[in-house]
Amino acid sequence: MLKPTSTRRACKEALQTGNMESNLQDFLPLKVLLIVDSTYGVIGNFAKQIPPKEVINFSACSAFPLKQAIKRLGPLTLPFDVLHYLAGKPIEQYVQSLLTVTTLHHIKSKTNTTKFFKRDAVMTVSEQWRKHHIDMGLAPEQVLLVPFGVGILQFIPPTDDEREKIRTALHIPNGAFVVGFSGKSTSDRDNRKDLHCFIQGLKQLRQSLPTLTTLLIGPGWRKLGKLLIQGGIPCIQSSYHLNHQEIAQYYRAMDVYWVTSKIKEGRFLSWKRRHQVCHASQLPLVLH
Repeated sequence: MLKPTSTRRACKEALQTGNMESNLQDFLPLKVLLIVDSTYGVIGNFAKQIPPKEVINFSACSAFPLKQAIKRLGPLTLPFDVLHYLAGKPIEQYVQSLLTVTTLHHIKSKTNTTKFFKRDAVMTVSEQWRKHHIDMGLAPEQVLLVPFGVGILQFIPPTDDEREKIRTALHIPNGAFVVGFSGKSTSDRDNRKDLHCFIQGLKQLRQSLPTLTTLLIGPGWRKLGKLLIQGGIPCIQSSYHLNHQEIAQYYRAMDVYWVTSKIKEGRFLSWKRRHQVCHASQLPLVLH
């Protein structure tokens, strides 16, 4: 395996000369450990689906069990060249000095951005966050933009027959107008999902759409489901599914996928602007 100093030097030389292939061909494949919050979660699922490449070999591990192993066994020498934090708390102080990369999905008011300045590179998912960190002092060559993508061969609109079959399996009347979303309740820290906006908007929408039904995908939404049902809005709930084909099926049952989050992966809404966007009176504009 490469020594970290050799890997770092080779990467910097390749960036300076603009000839990555010729400078790194003697050092590949790089071994990358993807650190996630949980291999059973969404980001962990993303990590496990990254296919091996000729130049990079990926492995995924949850941060918690790795830190527990370090706690029991002491500092470890990991057989990797790069630590890439897709999510999870830092552990590099317990292991040998490796190149470290952090993915930035979004920034909240309480987000500690100091850790990003201690990394060799930062990967962002939107131009806004890339520019944000450059303005804060990170060198442009340290910040890489990799936008989110969608599997267009898998996430496609259904035919009428397909939608009817999916809705029948979910016990949703085929004539219902279905609004839903996918996520986990634990991501609703600091009221990030703004469920009040979601509930109030649906109550108003129900007045003009008597067939309105909600479809909630993900764990922990039992309380929200009860509130919707008590408000006269039918609610179908499903535990979280990591298989993309299963998720695509649920999406095909919806007429509208509605997100009322205060914070988006691609943008940060000010408090004033957020209320303008999420106010229930704006709901018809959101749906169109």
